[in-house]
Amino acid sequence: MPREVHIAIIDDGVSADELGIHLDYNIEIDRNLGTTVRANDKMGLSHGTLCAAIVLKYNPHVKISSIKILNHHLKGEPAQFYAALHWCVDHNIDVVNVSLGSTYLNEKKQMRETVNQLVEAGLIIVCACHNDGYITYPASLSNVVGVKCHTSQQLSQNDYAFNYYSDEGIDVTASAMHELNLPFFGSMICSNSNSYAAPFITAYISKILYDASSSYIDDVKIQLLQNAKNHNVTGYVLPVSESPDWITGAFIFLKPNALLDYNSLYFPHFKTIFVYEPKAIAAYVREELTSLDKHEFNTIIIDDVLMNEKMFDCIYRIASEYQMNIVYVGESFFDIPPPVQSINIKLWHWSYKRNIIRYNSYATASLAIPLIAIFTSGQIESFNLLNRLKEYFLGEHYECFAVSCEPAANLFDIEYLPKWSMVHYAEDTAGYLSSYLRRTSSDLCVTTFEVDSRPEIEKFLCFLEVDIEVYLCTENELVRIIDHTDEAKEILTTTVKTENFVEIVAGFLFKYLKQQLT
Repeated sequence: MPREVHIAIIDDGVSADELGIHLDYNIEIDRNLGTTVRANDKMGLSHGTLCAAIVLKYNPHVKISSIKILNHHLKGEPAQFYAALHWCVDHNIDVVNVSLGSTYLNEKKQMRETVNQLVEAGLIIVCACHNDGYITYPASLSNVVGVKCHTSQQLSQNDYAFNYYSDEGIDVTASAMHELNLPFFGSMICSNSNSYAAPFITAYISKILYDASSSYIDDVKIQLLQNAKNHNVTGYVLPVSESPDWITGAFIFLKPNALLDYNSLYFPHFKTIFVYEPKAIAAYVREELTSLDKHEFNTIIIDDVLMNEKMFDCIYRIASEYQMNIVYVGESFFDIPPPVQSINIKLWHWSYKRNIIRYNSYATASLAIPLIAIFTSGQIESFNLLNRLKEYFLGEHYECFAVSCEPAANLFDIEYLPKWSMVHYAEDTAGYLSSYLRRTSSDLCVTTFEVDSRPEIEKFLCFLEVDIEVYLCTENELVRIIDHTDEAKEILTTTVKTENFVEIVAGFLFKYLKQQLT
């Protein structure tokens, strides 16, 4: 017998009387995070009521609960949303339907941590993205089923398409114009809004869960992919993540001479293991996983170890046994082999980002925000430099978008842009970056490159029109700035002591760049 699926609508409230239904729970979480039980009052046709009606149209056999966190202007605080998600886990909710989110980069960290924690506990989150196309959190996170509405007429009310190479992290495109027949309002058709596409997918997922042996997010996404209208066209077997943003803890396998400082990773738990014999890396992986603490670790990261498809396939099989995700941030060039079976593990390889850029179309356009290119030589911890700049600007209420061409950038909360794509698809890659930045709330973009790579990526940089170039060299303690925004092409040169080089340079650059922004 199919199990009963419990769905929570996190919105501006659901009126049970308007729909003629029973709500299992009907609560409100206020701005002070106080929780109160709401009466089944007639509140009119609220946004949340419409979302519940859409869910029930496509699956009337679910339990519905309402968590009101939005006011009549459809506004609320992030803390209310986090409290609502925790409440859902505590009350055994299966699926959450969400029509809200944040477009601010500074909200991403807390949103990601909360979502990853609660998804690990078994919660499925379905979230609509921003109607104006902005990158939205949590909808754009890998551990969320992100939904948007279709803008053509190619999808019927009962159809959806899977967005395999999504550059915004939105998994599904679905119909939003649903025909509803409501007890007090009669017949109506919903507007073509992302928030009305999400409830259809919520209802669809509830049917997947009826007979599912596992309710884990990856199993659900595989089912969505396999049942999508465009599945025969795509032929893909696993969803692709734009970035590995799901990590809660990781075993990191790396070469003994690795230079990265892993103390500023975006996730809290990690253990580094040096690989002295790369060809035997599978043995290293198996040895560590036998002592696995599943509570803290959910991912294997292989950093800068030369690999081939056969080696990766072997590691994939071992990871499958322990249901561990895999991230490869080395630069070996190979395509990820097909999965052994449909199981709930995630994969990420730098070629995924390459393919996202290749298989989407972008118009080349100059950036609307300042672009700063930092070129480094010598041993400079570029990830630490970028994150320090982000912190400085955030303290002054600026949003700094940081970019690196190193595959490990994702692990440090920095956007990854493949150098391979910059070299071989310069215009498309520049188009991708400018398109992505237009869909964020960023005030400036800062990138880092090794100075020796400048000739290879010159074409890419020309398409973007760099505003300020910065050259850093630890060997002669030199900082050189070339400002193209000044008609006189200002050139500023200074020296910095090697000790605390990154910290001092970050502070110096912040003061200079802030002056240019104001």
